[in-house]
Amino acid sequence: MNSDTQRNWPFPGSRWWKFDFHTHTPASLDTAPWQRVKDTEKEVSPEKWLLENMYAGIDCVAVTDHNTGDWIDKLKTAYNDMKRQAEIGTPPDGFRKLTLFPGVEISVNAGFHLLAIFDPSASTQTIGNLLASVGYDGTHGDCDGVTTESPVNVMGKVLEAGGIPIPAHADQEKGLLRVKPGTRQCAMDSKTVEQVIASEELLAVEWLDTTLPLPGGIKRKEELPTRVLGSDCHSFQGDRAPGSRYTWIKMAKPTLEGLRLALLDGNGISVRRSDEGEFEPFQTPTNFMESVEVKTARYMGNGEPERLEFSPFYNALIGGRGSGKSTIVHALRLVYRRDSELRRLGEMAEPKRQFDSFSKPQLAAKEREH
Repeated sequence: MNSDTQRNWPFPGSRWWKFDFHTHTPASLDTAPWQRVKDTEKEVSPEKWLLENMYAGIDCVAVTDHNTGDWIDKLKTAYNDMKRQAEIGTPPDGFRKLTLFPGVEISVNAGFHLLAIFDPSASTQTIGNLLASVGYDGTHGDCDGVTTESPVNVMGKVLEAGGIPIPAHADQEKGLLRVKPGTRQCAMDSKTVEQVIASEELLAVEWLDTTLPLPGGIKRKEELPTRVLGSDCHSFQGDRAPGSRYTWIKMAKPTLEGLRLALLDGNGISVRRSDEGEFEPFQTPTNFMESVEVKTARYMGNGEPERLEFSPFYNALIGGRGSGKSTIVHALRLVYRRDSELRRLGEMAEPKRQFDSFSKPQLAAKEREH
């Protein structure tokens, strides 16, 4: 399937989106390559940052600078300008659709970093309000301070603000679930870790190395949260450049609610990591049904054809009694000449009787036309 079809998936229902959960801009002061070229002709602009993610094929990107949301509004303004250029037929070279998820990487006072990801409608002000509510006492854009609120309270503040909390690089330095070398013992205070992990609102953790062990003795009612990947990019080169690590997320549209539902489904269902091997989410079957129209059923399609579009993958008909579910199934049996399958159930079987009641008027009408 070509890249245009991938970007503009024409089928209804959910599709897969390439999501980078953890990125930085020049607003993070530890982005040395970008800091060195500030105020020069090589300075990284919001447009340049966006295009680098577009070149990498990213569909959704969480903007998670250290303790600041300074670049969020700048990126949104730049993207809207680029989109307007595309709409009038003069797109910047390499432009493709990209959904920005405003966020922040918070330095929590227990010694770990926490990503907070918000709906695309959020702004720089959203992040500023959150940082004020958790009492971050350091330099915005740096990690020279921590929150005055406890880890559990920080989690609560993120949720109250409408965000999704995700412990950043949980198995690495400044990670919630890192262990002491050569052991499975928590590097952090185990009670603090347990308090955070026990929260049913914790839907995901960023986990980099799947060969590393989980801390021993961690109690949680359910399995550990979904494990996602982000690039944690601090430059456009090296093993943390845009597109170097990402997560496939299955959702109908790139929204916070869609993301939340995918994280609830978890790994192997609506979440796939880029380190799980080759994955081709846009490869369709050789033969599949795109749509069906019902024109002259007894109650459906009279006057105006009823058109239903289908996905190449899983489809479901959901509705109350009399909403037309059986009509669609019966119509498909007629079109594909699959009515003989019902005969095995016997003439008096209810599915056979329903189909006969549906199909005979249609067949009689066809005979009259001839």
